[in-house]
Amino acid sequence: MIKFQQHLIFYSLLTLVLSPLLLLPKGQIVYNFNLFEFPYFFNFFKYITYLGDGIFIPILLILFFFVSKKRKRNFKLISFIISCILMVIIVWSLKHLIFDDLSRPFNFFVSKPESWIINDFNLSFHKHKTFPSGHTATATIFGLYLMEFTQNKFKKYFIYLIILIVGASRIYLFQHFFIDVFIGFYVGFLSVALSRIILLYYMKSKIKKYFISNFQ
Repeated sequence: MIKFQQHLIFYSLLTLVLSPLLLLPKGQIVYNFNLFEFPYFFNFFKYITYLGDGIFIPILLILFFFVSKKRKRNFKLISFIISCILMVIIVWSLKHLIFDDLSRPFNFFVSKPESWIINDFNLSFHKHKTFPSGHTATATIFGLYLMEFTQNKFKKYFIYLIILIVGASRIYLFQHFFIDVFIGFYVGFLSVALSRIILLYYMKSKIKKYFISNFQ
């Protein structure tokens, strides 16, 4: 079972530390922290950003199936699947139905410095539907569930750090603004929280039906 008290502490600290950055002009962070300004970090961020890719979903499903204790396996598998579905629905709705006209950094900065040479990097720069960051939301879900396989605090802190780095990679790779990533962290957490609420409600409903049918 995911320990939400621990995650709430993390997200409270995250809000306290990062929310003041939302007051900065849009684009200021990505303008100063990107692959054009710091090209020597490109390979690191290019590969670590894949930790927020949906390709890892089947890998984690297999991990839950073979590593989880049998008693908790079904709950974890179903909870993880529901979390991913909810995340996709939330991200897709925000990107395509509500904020579909928001440009990504590539289009936002109409005039780019001459030193920013696009062709120097083997990377596709998306132009629209920037809000929120789906990679960040996905990495958050992956991280929160992976924490269930360890009781070591330092390993959990390391996973939190990886989630933050994946979010930073989306800014560095010129794919998202800070606010896209910031909200992406919360979309991932919300998806996990809602999946747990749905499952607990379903389990309570089943128990209630059992007692009604057997003790009337």
